[in-house]
Amino acid sequence: VKVDSEYKLPDKAVMHNFLCRPEQKVSLLIYTLQNIIPEGERSIIFVSSRQWGDYLDNLLPTFNLTSVNINGKMGQEDRFE
Repeated sequence: VKVDSEYKLPDKAVMHNFLCRPEQKVSLLIYTLQNIIPEGERSIIFVSSRQWGDYLDNLLPTFNLTSVNINGKMGQEDRFE
């Protein structure tokens, strides 16, 4: 495996990092998606388990946020649906 040591993120890519209490994570995520990320922009949210992914995939539409849940146990074909 060859790793390009000079790889850089595209100029349009932006990373946001926040520090909060564990019980504030979901509300901070929703606030961030609604108020900080520009409308129409896409975001990738990494979570620690498939259960968290399922939880957010069910929760975000209640705040008018569209989501797609992809996890490691899904077949490659299912990830593109």
